[in-house]
Amino acid sequence: MEILILKTFKAVVDENGIKGAADKLHTVQSNITNRIKKLETELDTKLFILIGRKLQLTPSGQQLCEYADNILQLEYQATSAILRNKGSYDLRLVCQKHLLPFICHWHSNNLS
Repeated sequence: MEILILKTFKAVVDENGIKGAADKLHTVQSNITNRIKKLETELDTKLFILIGRKLQLTPSGQQLCEYADNILQLEYQATSAILRNKGSYDLRLVCQKHLLPFICHWHSNNLS
């Protein structure tokens, strides 16, 4: 199950349909439809039923919606944590004692 497909599924739910989801995700409606079909095939179940001109979640769709909320929240938290720490790392040097003053001088001039 791909994150993009879960985001697509949630967009269809949140935007009450394919057109709204396509607008929200800046893509064409056929991409939305294909992603939903792929998800339904992967899960071997229908996630939506069409009542008149409105999509409604099936019981399986309702269950997936709850999991999708949690999964997408975790994906957001993980991405945020990694990006927040991007470029933040420890550099450990091993050197001879007589080089230490030069390294400290360089550090204070270049990294402060």
